[in-house]
Amino acid sequence: FETSRIGHLTEAAVVVSCKGTMVYSTACSKLQSDLKFGDNLDLKVDAHERSWPRGYIPSGIQRSDGGITDYEILLCRMIDRSIRPLFVVDDAQLATRIQPAYEVQILSNLLSCDDVYDSQVLAINGASAAVYLSPNIDIGENGPIAAVRVIVDEHGEFIANPTKTQMEADATKC
Repeated sequence: FETSRIGHLTEAAVVVSCKGTMVYSTACSKLQSDLKFGDNLDLKVDAHERSWPRGYIPSGIQRSDGGITDYEILLCRMIDRSIRPLFVVDDAQLATRIQPAYEVQILSNLLSCDDVYDSQVLAINGASAAVYLSPNIDIGENGPIAAVRVIVDEHGEFIANPTKTQMEADATKC
């Protein structure tokens, strides 16, 4: 994890890396004056994996990377579903904590990719760290989260954060 090197205009910016794969995650918030604390959380998650970190630069008709892919939609949902419970406040806390409601935006972008390690786990961990480090976003006692991908190899051993070839070999067993 690296902080304070890039993203100085955001509330919190984190670069998470594992070997040659790097993901840049930021968290920003905006005060919502029309919402009361305890209303629905306005959380927006964006995750993009462009083609240029993989070494492919589109040219000609494919000048842009196009729309959002299914992989990016699922990554956004994984980040959202894992971070959203951090903001839940029970009735006892609601009575004692008076806090304005914020609109929260989390962005994750793939900076580099080595096609060995998957970037999904890095994006979830980076988004959680950015939310935790943001001075305006209060998740209370819920703390940050951490993600890990686990598979079982052919010998019954658990492998934490496997490479893509290990995941493909595990998928062929099913």
